[in-house]
Amino acid sequence: PRESIIHGQTGFLAKQTPQEFAMYMLTLIRDENLRLKINKMGRKRVQDLFSFDAFSNRLDCIIKGDDN
Repeated sequence: PRESIIHGQTGFLAKQTPQEFAMYMLTLIRDENLRLKINKMGRKRVQDLFSFDAFSNRLDCIIKGDDN
């Protein structure tokens, strides 16, 4: 998850404690604007990094030798 989540923008990276997990869940429940923003940004990040198009574009660059 650390490579796919940007803390506070596309989700939250919580320590493995029930208290911290609950804190972030309550934050999302109470803040609709933040919840909608994280939803939108998270969806965009998944599409940009993990969609078939993103994968095929990266593979094409590797094959062509332009893996920047």
